[in-house]
Amino acid sequence: MKSRYALLAAAACLNIVAAAIAQQPQQPPESPARIDAKKEVIINWKAGDQAWDFKDILSAYEPVKGYLEPRGNDGTLAVWKLRLVKDFEEGTTKLHEEMRGTPFKIVSLDADRTVIDPDLPATITVVPGKMDDTIELYVRLPDGPHLKESRLIRVQRRTDVGF
Repeated sequence: MKSRYALLAAAACLNIVAAAIAQQPQQPPESPARIDAKKEVIINWKAGDQAWDFKDILSAYEPVKGYLEPRGNDGTLAVWKLRLVKDFEEGTTKLHEEMRGTPFKIVSLDADRTVIDPDLPATITVVPGKMDDTIELYVRLPDGPHLKESRLIRVQRRTDVGF
């Protein structure tokens, strides 16, 4: 008889514990961590009928100003002043000065973003290597119909060194 009461008491206790657990509020599943938006400022440059895209070199050089200079029968010369956004190591400065052409690959594209000229001729002034110093980039643009056809000129890196 005592075992019967003990069994009944144990069942009653288990029932009370089960009811207490069932009444606890359910925890909602953990929501994923919040991702904050970041502001991205995009500056577009336009000279003549062409838009200039400098995004690929912004980690090292930032355009400050530019202009187009007509050269008669020699076409048009685009002149850009670029500011260094970081200090360069001596080897990087030397490489940027001595590489074929410039550390930049200047690509001309039409309105459909089809490449017209994959590597426009360009030169730069001496690279000082210190942050906030400036260089000048000279790009010889094609004359006549090729220049009128060109809608976007993209300035890309020719190397990853220094960028």
